[in-house]
Amino acid sequence: DRTDLLGLAFYAIGGTLESEGDQANPWWLVKQTLETPSLYFPGPNLSGTESPDIALRVYSQIVDDFCKAKAAGKEFTVNLTGWSRGAIIAVKVASLLDGLGAWCRGCAGLNQYKPVPVNWVGLFDAVSRMPPRTGLKWPAGIPGNVAHFDHAIKTDTSSAYQLLFPTVDFGGGNVRAFYRTEGGLTTHKDIGNSKKLG
Repeated sequence: DRTDLLGLAFYAIGGTLESEGDQANPWWLVKQTLETPSLYFPGPNLSGTESPDIALRVYSQIVDDFCKAKAAGKEFTVNLTGWSRGAIIAVKVASLLDGLGAWCRGCAGLNQYKPVPVNWVGLFDAVSRMPPRTGLKWPAGIPGNVAHFDHAIKTDTSSAYQLLFPTVDFGGGNVRAFYRTEGGLTTHKDIGNSKKLG
């Protein structure tokens, strides 16, 4: 019946210059999930200067959805995904939900929920090359409110592009390097667009 029995919500953030028309992995996951709401946010511009605004926009949307669910007496747990810079933005959003939580208007004023639980953060080759002075400190680790974490990373790190945009090492047992179906090395773009991963 396409019913979301667990009260999960899904938020996906595209990679640099990625939009819905590119149909990369974050977009596909939004299209396939049964979770409600499920929203896709296009990735930042080439310079990455839009990244803080996207992080705050996703965070604000989640807080709004969370407070609506609380007002209706429903469970609400977040799933996040992103590719490239969108992956770092997804981790930042999880960090904001951990550190700031959510302030919701209730019958007796404002109620703070801290942290807001994040069920899963799934990343596609997170790269953190952000411009200086972006206004937000970008996380180097997965925050404690995240229950499950997965990170698909590229295997080709030899090209100039790959050296300029290295994959962030979040560590942990759920980091996996992917190869193409024919066994070849994968690039950053391959990881974001899984057609070559099988």
